[in-house]
Amino acid sequence: IGICDDDIGLCSEIEKVILNYCKSTKQLVDIEIYYTGKSLCEALKGGSILDILFLDIELGGNCSGVDIGRYIRDDLLNESMQIIYISSYEKYALELFKNRPMDFLIKPVTRNMIYKAIEVGIKLTNKNAIPFQFKQGRDWNKVYIDNILYFKSKDREVEMVT
Repeated sequence: IGICDDDIGLCSEIEKVILNYCKSTKQLVDIEIYYTGKSLCEALKGGSILDILFLDIELGGNCSGVDIGRYIRDDLLNESMQIIYISSYEKYALELFKNRPMDFLIKPVTRNMIYKAIEVGIKLTNKNAIPFQFKQGRDWNKVYIDNILYFKSKDREVEMVT
């Protein structure tokens, strides 16, 4: 799950709510936080995979959440990421339809709003894909079975070829 907002306090608040949700439902997740649109785009371009993204519309700098959504859908051709936009203003709602968001939350966001969004996001993410989860070091990783070609073993290590 990714969180992208230039408000550090809001990022921390959303992260705590997500962690509490995952603890109560026994979901295994990694949470990545991005404070700028540029850092998020660089991570995605570098191969980072997010199933669910909480994305502020008004980010500091010259990159908005609308621009990032367009980049995800049009440039990266990623239709599987569930984008949940966050804003203080309802005026952006119509502008977002081209980016096919999963949800639009009006600030201030509440625990229940985030819980409902995560539940729907997880259902949509898991709808057609069967994930293979594994632990590498301290991090949990997930690769969809459709993307795995084969496994090979060498000594005490297993290599996944995708």
